[in-house]
Amino acid sequence: MYIILEYKAARFSRFLSTFLHETADKLSMINLIGKSLVAVVIYVLVCYLKIRFFYTFTYLLHFLLDLLAILFTCLFVKPTYIRQFQKHRRQFIQFVVLVTFMLAVLWNVESTYLFAESFSIELYLFPIIISSLFLTMASGITITAAASLIHVLVNIIILGYRTEFIVTGLLIFVTFGLMVVITMQAIKQRDAIFNKRNLLVQESNSMVMGMDSAGRIDLCNKRMLDVLNLEGKSVFDQYFWQVEQIVENKDALKVFHVLRDGTEHKNEELELLVDGEERYYILDSYTIQDDGLLSGRMVVLRDITERKEMERQLRELSVTDELTRLHNRRYFDIKFREETIRSERFAHPLSLVLIDLDHFKQVNDTHGHLAGDMVLKQVAAAIQQEVRQTDYCARFGGEEFALLLPETDEDGAVDVAERISQRIKALDFGSFSVTASFGIMTQSSDFDIQPMIEQADQALYQAKDNGRDQICVARS
Repeated sequence: MYIILEYKAARFSRFLSTFLHETADKLSMINLIGKSLVAVVIYVLVCYLKIRFFYTFTYLLHFLLDLLAILFTCLFVKPTYIRQFQKHRRQFIQFVVLVTFMLAVLWNVESTYLFAESFSIELYLFPIIISSLFLTMASGITITAAASLIHVLVNIIILGYRTEFIVTGLLIFVTFGLMVVITMQAIKQRDAIFNKRNLLVQESNSMVMGMDSAGRIDLCNKRMLDVLNLEGKSVFDQYFWQVEQIVENKDALKVFHVLRDGTEHKNEELELLVDGEERYYILDSYTIQDDGLLSGRMVVLRDITERKEMERQLRELSVTDELTRLHNRRYFDIKFREETIRSERFAHPLSLVLIDLDHFKQVNDTHGHLAGDMVLKQVAAAIQQEVRQTDYCARFGGEEFALLLPETDEDGAVDVAERISQRIKALDFGSFSVTASFGIMTQSSDFDIQPMIEQADQALYQAKDNGRDQICVARS
């Protein structure tokens, strides 16, 4: 029944995922069609106004209308289609350059024909800059040359031949051409710095993710992609809330929460489940500013899992006896103090049991220290099998062990000691066997560590004097 339900749940999950993706694609196409209709309406409106009021518009109105058409093309049409058709990005940029260039030519003709303006070159800057930034420097120089040539031809055709038009055209080509070269060299240098920084980010041992001020992911190295279990094409240039929806490792969404919250995090510890394994990270987040303006946020995760494991091992070594894997005397003393305080507060009994192996020196002398170590390990394991998780076991030193039994009265402590004694006797060491002597001290009030240890120790010596393999109880 459970398998059938699980199968149906998996089928429903796949159906829902497919439905959501198809719905998103349909909505995206509807959105594109709507924006295309808006673009057509805007261009038709500009053409209508130009034709209807060609002779009545002032110089400023003509200029503003052409400028509006160019800005609309650059800021609305270009990003809309490029985002939708990433594979044809270059062709759409070339289309935008052509449209803005034609609008600039239109303004050149209008200003020269209507207002005898021989230096109407302002709008040519748009196609020149777009082609330089988004295509190549050569295309920027080509557009500059075409703009200079058309400007000269328009002036000659409408105003008549003048030598100054030729000189002006050459000056425009040289000035704008130098502007393109200088700008592209500066961009090339900046790209080189960015590429070096990006290489460092990609090769970094840290996990790095960044987004721009609009919330689009513009930085994500391979290690972060591995944590998200995603490919770069599904992350880069996507809004972070879109990426959140496709992340299968829901624990990794903590990274996006940090991106969203807007606060800076410094040296905060973050625990993530990666490939079914708990991993630990140091989290830092930064707000990136450019000339004082917010330009994005970045999250950096440094993997400290190995360090945490080493710290855990060091902590364990600091409180654990290396041979028997029981707690050591130092840890036992700390817990003893804590339990005396707790027992005093709640008026609960507390029992201390000291255990000493009988004739252990003979085992070492007769069978060797390796056999003695084996005995200590098996006795430690036997003790652990007879105590609760709330009890504390420790190797007190040599062949002596200690038990701390919270909320255990004298009868309960004796019962534990008897079970341990029987289990130790049942251990099989081949040619020899081992027994142990026990000293017990139970206190119900006026807890004092040192007197409890001394009285339990005296009870242990009494068990030894009584012939060993005995359990003796100290009387408070």
